[in-house]
Amino acid sequence: MIWHRIDRLIDRSPSLRDLQAHGLHLLAARRWRSLGRPIPADLARAELWAALRVNAAGDLMARIRAACEGPIVLIKGPSVASLYPEPTLRPFIDLDLLVSDPEDAQRALLAAGFEPVPARSHPDLAHHLHPLQFADRPLSVEVHRYPKWLPGLEPPSLGELLEDAEPAALGVDDVMTPTPAKHALILASHLWSHDPLARLLRLVDVAVMTAAADASELERIAKPWEMERVWRATTRVTGTLLGDRRPTPLPLRTWARNLSTAREPTVLEMHVARCVAPFWVLPPRRALAALGAAVAGLIRPQPYESWGGKVRRTVAQLRQPSMRRSDHARDVNALRAGKQLEDTPPPP
Repeated sequence: MIWHRIDRLIDRSPSLRDLQAHGLHLLAARRWRSLGRPIPADLARAELWAALRVNAAGDLMARIRAACEGPIVLIKGPSVASLYPEPTLRPFIDLDLLVSDPEDAQRALLAAGFEPVPARSHPDLAHHLHPLQFADRPLSVEVHRYPKWLPGLEPPSLGELLEDAEPAALGVDDVMTPTPAKHALILASHLWSHDPLARLLRLVDVAVMTAAADASELERIAKPWEMERVWRATTRVTGTLLGDRRPTPLPLRTWARNLSTAREPTVLEMHVARCVAPFWVLPPRRALAALGAAVAGLIRPQPYESWGGKVRRTVAQLRQPSMRRSDHARDVNALRAGKQLEDTPPPP
């Protein structure tokens, strides 16, 4: 059922660029081959890169395991890809790791030859340390302090995830992954906390992990994790887009209606989603606090721009309400790269 509904979304999508924005382009290649349609050259290259990353993941994980002491829990990425019809159909560019001492693990990886990824490619985030890379491997590594989590809610501890963890799909000894039920809740929190409902791939991840999970375990865990509202909202959206659930939930009829046609969201839709999504998944008081944080994030300039630059960028966005999210991200990355060059001292 899931893959049939994804094919329907692919058929509705306006363009390959929209499918790329939603992370469905590799699944689109499979769909188009089945229909006898030609595969564009850039999509064929993306398939090659996906195969390279899948093949490189095990070796990179083995290097990480050899360098780091203590438990390692792998989330997202290849752990989810293992539930797809083929792992190469689920794009991923990094390995997300949970460890007992993130700073110590980061130091161990740096001592083992890993190097920081350029900041303009991966901005630093509170929930993980600066991404690392090893030699020419086509994957980066993110050592997490905790999973990306909704504001006001307490993320699960590493101990909770290790209680009944399973061997990760990469075949490296002593590298674990959460049970499908816990993993589904981790993915749901990521779905709503990181540009809410902006990417169909995240919904597909939740759906395939849910299909592999024990329903009773999901219900049992959701309550102590305070994820009942989150999970209810998530299943309503995934059930409509990837199943036969009716009626259509309000987000899919208003601020997230682009999902039904696999269209890339605009910058305006993205900003609205950040402001209103908390009211679907958090209690009112926490939702108001999240709204305040979202508004503050919209108003404040980024670390790499001045107040004047922020005003000019905001005015430009207001003049182009239909600007694509990816175009916005490109402009922001260009600003970040320019700031990085300014801060780099000249050679002696």
